[in-house]
Amino acid sequence: MSPEVTHKHIKLSPRLEAAAALIGVVQTAADVGADHGFLSLSLLQRGACKRVIATDISAACLERAAKSASESALCVELDFRVGDGLLPLMPYEADAIAICGMGGELIIKILSAAKPKLKGAGKAVLQPMTKVEQLRRYLYNNCYKVVQDLVVEDAGRLYQVFSVEPGQDSLPVGWPDEFFMFGHAALFDPGFLALADRLQRGLEKRLKNAKGTEGEPKLKAKLNCIRQVLALRAGAK
Repeated sequence: MSPEVTHKHIKLSPRLEAAAALIGVVQTAADVGADHGFLSLSLLQRGACKRVIATDISAACLERAAKSASESALCVELDFRVGDGLLPLMPYEADAIAICGMGGELIIKILSAAKPKLKGAGKAVLQPMTKVEQLRRYLYNNCYKVVQDLVVEDAGRLYQVFSVEPGQDSLPVGWPDEFFMFGHAALFDPGFLALADRLQRGLEKRLKNAKGTEGEPKLKAKLNCIRQVLALRAGAK
């Protein structure tokens, strides 16, 4: 579903709607990699933020976002800045940060370059398109705590959308060591079982083609981890 901009209402795709919900109500938000600016505009339109800083490495994208803002009469509260990641932000300028629609590796790069952590923001909402496992491992090993964790279906695909804040995460008793395909905070999210099932079926398919190869033990270990988490969820109910 593509976002639609009108003078009265901005309709977000399900994954961006989830991101907006996790941003919550803050004074100033930063939309990093804002692209056409739909998330930025929606946050202002719904009254979740009084000010949004929209950044993107592409000046052309921000020009389109500025055009959408002018059409929606939200120019005054939007600050457009061209730059890479969080670099255009001043420390402690934003209360919350959204980094959505990027690969997990790029999100790691953006977070790693931020000084202080999250540029002083209290939380960041992340929606990786790829490399979710790699991103979650980075967050855990670098003292980011996952606070809220959602599984969202959008155009037939399942997305993981989660908020993090500075602080060491604490994995629940029984959670498999070094398992980051999905997060423990999503364990009872309505979309969790669909995600676990899809990942499990994908691993089983790959395992059939990996018989007798070096990759077979690693795939079996991941499958066992998913089964362990599902048993943990069933036992917690």
